[in-house]
Amino acid sequence: MHKSPNHNAQLRELLDLDNSRRGMKPKSSTFAATSQKIDALRGKLPTALLSHYDARRSRGKVPIAPVIKGVCRACHLSLPKGRVADLSRGDDAVQVCENCGAFIYMESEETTSLEPPMAATPKSKKRPLSKAK
Repeated sequence: MHKSPNHNAQLRELLDLDNSRRGMKPKSSTFAATSQKIDALRGKLPTALLSHYDARRSRGKVPIAPVIKGVCRACHLSLPKGRVADLSRGDDAVQVCENCGAFIYMESEETTSLEPPMAATPKSKKRPLSKAK
């Protein structure tokens, strides 16, 4: 059976290359080499995925984000348990966060243990609004 390419890994690599190219001088040799890698990688991805990736990136949004402990790291909102179960099965299907629209993938366990836990924010007490007379 023919194995389909892992588009999630290609999208993550594209994001890493785009981010690394951002700080380079346009006339440097590393900029040109990185641009060639980006072009080659973009040639392997389907047009529909690229247009979604480019649209999110052009609006300054995170195009692809990991899911850690059931939470999308792009919007920091919990995903439905069914979506998390689909992601944990490990198939290479590209999934989209239902809350923010970013491409999502399940982060591996060894990477999640390196990140500090998210701190809980204290709840603020709301004061009743005073009526203007």
